[in-house]
Amino acid sequence: MISSFINKRISYILLFYFSTFTAQKLSVTNNTGEPIIIKTDNKISVLKNKEKIELADVKNGISFSNAKNLNRFINLFLKSTEKLNIAIESNYMFLYSGDQASQHEYINEKLNIETFGKIKNYLDATEKKNFSELRNASEITLNNILNNINQVSIFPSKDDLDGVKKMKSYVKYNWLNTVLSAINTQKDKGFSQLALSYYFKQYIEPDIPTYICNDSYYYKVLEIIARNKSSLNIQLPSYQIIEKTDEDKVNQFLPKSCQKFYFSNKYNYLKHINSPQKDYYKKILDEKFNNE
Repeated sequence: MISSFINKRISYILLFYFSTFTAQKLSVTNNTGEPIIIKTDNKISVLKNKEKIELADVKNGISFSNAKNLNRFINLFLKSTEKLNIAIESNYMFLYSGDQASQHEYINEKLNIETFGKIKNYLDATEKKNFSELRNASEITLNNILNNINQVSIFPSKDDLDGVKKMKSYVKYNWLNTVLSAINTQKDKGFSQLALSYYFKQYIEPDIPTYICNDSYYYKVLEIIARNKSSLNIQLPSYQIIEKTDEDKVNQFLPKSCQKFYFSNKYNYLKHINSPQKDYYKKILDEKFNNE
């Protein structure tokens, strides 16, 4: 009995040791001159000026806000043994140091400039119905993104750890969102079908069986594909409609995590224009999606 008790105690100690010392770690230093609110995985903390906080095993990124103009979400792609340091300066500049600092700085501070900055090129190629130009321009951008995150391929390999897979997926759908949004402006169905079919077959189709919307980019990409499902002559899984809308013909091909973004996008827009209709969408988010 004593031996069994001791063995159990050792097991608990080892479990605590490994869960504590192998979890990814994040430190945040507040140099803004004012308190900031930090939210991670439904946990909220207030960090006073000049204070530093150490966080372990942050799975879904971290958001920062304050009473003034700070409202940022930072994506994290750390390995279990890595630590990233973020210092937030008085001008709300984010400084990164530690493991994978350059990759996190690029993704969180520069990726949108890279991807959204190329939309004009995609629109020009789409307007000319020049698929080769569109493909070349978009994949040059993708290769540049890969160079900046120190990866040779956007496709996950069997050797990739979860953090790397998550990083590849995030940048891929950020990039695809800009490309497909440009294609979606073309009224020529022949060109749209050709271009959408290429990106679907090349980059999206392998993800469909386990598709999850971790961000609005994922939602927008699948929404465009679902809206063009018939012309593309493809099969998509059907899902339960969480709340009936005028868009059920499209939303039926979106998993629950993606249907959530339909309502959150509506809510954010109506909130921005201060429409009383926003309350309906807020209620749906709270009741049907638990405001996930």
